[in-house]
Amino acid sequence: MENKDYLLTDEFVAFSQKISKIYEDKKNKKLELKNFYEKIQTELKDLEDAAKAAESEFEAFKQGKE
Repeated sequence: MENKDYLLTDEFVAFSQKISKIYEDKKNKKLELKNFYEKIQTELKDLEDAAKAAESEFEAFKQGKE
């Protein structure tokens, strides 16, 4: 059987479908990872903003004590 004849078999179609499913699952996992990373980046920025706000409050407190 020539190489191109494999393309017309049920086995090739099954293989192709499996690869397609794996590809979609991988793409979805990458998107899930990207979304998680962005969520964590946002949370880290919020924590940094909270730290800056706390520092400002503390500096104002120190200014009041001088």
